[in-house]
Amino acid sequence: MHGVGLNNKLDFWFDFTVPKTTHPKRLIANILEEIKGSSKCLANDRVLWLGGEVSFAVHEEDSDWADLYISTQLEEKVLSLPSSLAEWFTNLLVQLQPDEEPVSFEEVDEFHKQYFNDSIKIIVDDPFWHDIREAGLIFLR
Repeated sequence: MHGVGLNNKLDFWFDFTVPKTTHPKRLIANILEEIKGSSKCLANDRVLWLGGEVSFAVHEEDSDWADLYISTQLEEKVLSLPSSLAEWFTNLLVQLQPDEEPVSFEEVDEFHKQYFNDSIKIIVDDPFWHDIREAGLIFLR
């Protein structure tokens, strides 16, 4: 359609009377906003990495920090993270590729606890988590 006719009433497209919509005007938009804004992950959600290659490099001036490089089809994202977290993500995302054994969010949480002695739930609201999700980290219910 290339945007043509989107402002026309539904009757324009049909040769019969189209009943009035009974759903609220912003129903779909509200649901999509709710889903996109939601960072809630359930224990049994399957976690997949559909993004590209991932690597990291420790900052020369401060070894506590590293750059996490994520190659996407359009660009290379660079996220500055604590070096231990960058190493953790590099190791994790390789295991989450579709051709690997399925991994649940609960298993990812356990992997995080092994590295950091706390739950991954403390980082899922951080901006870098959003960046990693946009680069290809998905959850399937």
